[in-house]
Amino acid sequence: MKKIAIMAILGLCLFGVSGCEQEDAEIIFSITAEEQTSYRQQINVLMDMYYWNYDNDSLTFSSGIVPDRNEENEKMFLASEACEYTMESVAGKQAVIAVGTLLHYNGDNAGELICYFVDEKLSGVFYRGGYDHAVYSLLERNPYMSDGSFVQYENWQGMRTVGYTQQSGSLPDSGFQASGSDGVNVYSAAIVNGKAEIYALSGKTLSRYHTITGPNDLEATDATFMRKEDGTFLLAVLYGHVSSHTHEDRYRVPSDRLILYNNAFGTASEISFDGYAALAVYADGDLLLVSTEQGIETYEESEEGWIKTHRDIMRHRVTQFLSVDVDGDGVREYFMTDGLDLYMYHRVDSGFREVWRTHLGVESFYGALYSGDLNGDGIKELYICDATGTTIRYILTEKGLRSSNEDIDYGQAIYPCDWNMDGVDDYWEVNPAAELSGVLMLSGEG
Repeated sequence: MKKIAIMAILGLCLFGVSGCEQEDAEIIFSITAEEQTSYRQQINVLMDMYYWNYDNDSLTFSSGIVPDRNEENEKMFLASEACEYTMESVAGKQAVIAVGTLLHYNGDNAGELICYFVDEKLSGVFYRGGYDHAVYSLLERNPYMSDGSFVQYENWQGMRTVGYTQQSGSLPDSGFQASGSDGVNVYSAAIVNGKAEIYALSGKTLSRYHTITGPNDLEATDATFMRKEDGTFLLAVLYGHVSSHTHEDRYRVPSDRLILYNNAFGTASEISFDGYAALAVYADGDLLLVSTEQGIETYEESEEGWIKTHRDIMRHRVTQFLSVDVDGDGVREYFMTDGLDLYMYHRVDSGFREVWRTHLGVESFYGALYSGDLNGDGIKELYICDATGTTIRYILTEKGLRSSNEDIDYGQAIYPCDWNMDGVDDYWEVNPAAELSGVLMLSGEG
């Protein structure tokens, strides 16, 4: 039988084997072509089972010993056990170790895949990834891309079931784009049939307060509230040509005008985008962030009006923004989506530093981004809808954000906002069992 010889510098010491007297001793390690094929087939089955890919050409084989289970190696054993491969039962045994480049389904590099084979059977698996090259199980899909320096993490045990009363309202089932306050009322802006509809709480009823009709030939595509130092606000609304697009597509329609309205919803000023179009707008303090095909542009108000002062080049489009201090450390996180993936950044002197992201690469997210602390632990969750109108909830964990939809039914939507300004997030809930009718869950008793 023909052998395939693989030369390897003695690597046993790296895997916790004692008694390595000659560090640079060279050993001959060989496996047959049939054995290689068997190992690759087992890896292929593993990848299909857990929805991963790997670079077949990067795969290398070496001889080693399954490490002992100790404090240093505990994460390897736990990661492998999460995928039902108990390495402890083969600890100390001779193994063939396969190492290759792990890929997300969309082709993004995820890290280094490591598989242990004992007696030609897959007996252990984990990968190293993230900014710190840490050990993860194949169930952990999106580790942090850089250190977020978070001070606390979500302790998710489900939404609170007490402290809310069900109230009436007329907010659109598709939710709202943004919310803002003048210190007396909280207003939500929803885009409905090309117009910006403003909603506010009156007593315990959430209802339409005002409707803004833009220029005759343009339809509203996005909106954001900016709080002014004097306690008033500006409402910025993007307008574009949307008539030939579906309701869902409007989140990706370029717009060529931005009109700012004062807190009486009268026109205050305007920004025109010469030679290019805007995709989304977001108020970041007293700055306006406008996404275009070229990146994110920052506008500041001056005596001459709104002027562009900075441009950040991004590696993806931005169709929706959200900025919120998730963990309460005083540093705001910037969430963005291009409809395909979800991204989290920190804003630093050099621009936007990517902290975390998904790796989907397919149409996945629709509508606006929301945040709210709906379990009362002091940490904000993130909410966004998928193509079916079902909310996806993301929670902050030590290994990256993860979705937590165990209590969300198909077609159910959740839109958080503190409408009664009591410091507790309320939410508008769309229940698919009630033919997509929405109800206001308002904090406070009675």
